[in-house]
Amino acid sequence: MKSTLVGRVARSILAVTICVMSSSAEEPVGWRNDGSGAYPTRNPPIRWSAEEGVLWNTPLPGPSKGSPIIVGEFIFTQSYPNSLVCVSRADGKLLWQKTNGYADALPASEAERMERTHPVKAIRDLYWPAGDDSSQTTPVSDGQFVFCAFGNGVVSAYSLNGTRKWIRFIEHPEIGYGLGCSPVLAGDYLIVHLNDLLAIDPKTGCEVWRTELAASHATPAVTRIGNEDVLVHPSGAIVRASDGNILARDLFDSDRASPIVLGNTIYVHGEAAFHAVRLPESVGVAPSDLWETKATHGGYTIASPILHGGQLFGVNRKGILEVIDAKSGELTYRERLPFDKVYSGLALAGGLLYIGNEKGTHLVLRPGDKYEEVARNELGEMIDASPVFANDRLYLRGEKHLFCIGK
Repeated sequence: MKSTLVGRVARSILAVTICVMSSSAEEPVGWRNDGSGAYPTRNPPIRWSAEEGVLWNTPLPGPSKGSPIIVGEFIFTQSYPNSLVCVSRADGKLLWQKTNGYADALPASEAERMERTHPVKAIRDLYWPAGDDSSQTTPVSDGQFVFCAFGNGVVSAYSLNGTRKWIRFIEHPEIGYGLGCSPVLAGDYLIVHLNDLLAIDPKTGCEVWRTELAASHATPAVTRIGNEDVLVHPSGAIVRASDGNILARDLFDSDRASPIVLGNTIYVHGEAAFHAVRLPESVGVAPSDLWETKATHGGYTIASPILHGGQLFGVNRKGILEVIDAKSGELTYRERLPFDKVYSGLALAGGLLYIGNEKGTHLVLRPGDKYEEVARNELGEMIDASPVFANDRLYLRGEKHLFCIGK
């Protein structure tokens, strides 16, 4: 009997240990999945429409340009003006919704003052009919908690079942068109960029460090230099995640499209140029420029690029696709797409490139040395959020619905 009891205890301890090890090893999921926009092991649908391929669609309480994230069997997305919504991945059932307004984060008198001085502003002519400039970001998760940042300056953390861990009003972002930089997890900290770049303790919501750096609409990439976690900021700065120390500045400029990192190389699609920058092997050594290639002017470059098969794919606001050789920086080809107003980040899944515009049209292209259109899909709803993928399904966050598309 004693031996059996000891065995059970040992097995229980082993199970708990495995669970803890699994949780601690979980990679963060957030903006463009891991920041790259690539889902190399997925096998999603290629063709769909409002009448075909939609397995379920869930009405959402408000619009958002932020993308959904998938954490296990849950999908999380933000909704105007300040809600975090959890949806079942299996059937689209809305499981819970939590508000993140001034009243949730501040004492009543202070919340009333903020409502008077900094009301939610709906930019009706430029964005959704209802406005969404306070809920444009994508949440991030470590597999146990979901972290959010809203345009009203509120940052919060929730367990997967909707229990609020903490909520803080940090500061009201002053950047035009509202907060667009999504939170990221880097090293031991949650990184948000409201007016200054901030590190927050994800366990308590308390500020750890603050660095003066111009706010951007794009989201930093997270990578490492040697054994140091660093942020590749859209302004061209490299910031150490442990203390906020700026290691390099003005390497490139990409205010609206996020940089991506593969190995030790940063790739950027800015409004004026494509860039490649080599990161050093250790902190204290300066990064080096690899190449810079002029980009076709097309208004703002908002869609973040994709790297695949040694090629960098970028699309500007006017719908001009440019494919750049990632090693040399030379232009492979240029093609005007059949639509403009490309705002969502490009995505790659099943070896195919997915590009959408705000009217909800998505092109599926075969990446390579020439333009090859595989499919053109119309969903019939405005979409500015980047697509996300899981197994053989595609998830799209529209103006009014979250769509699950399958074969």
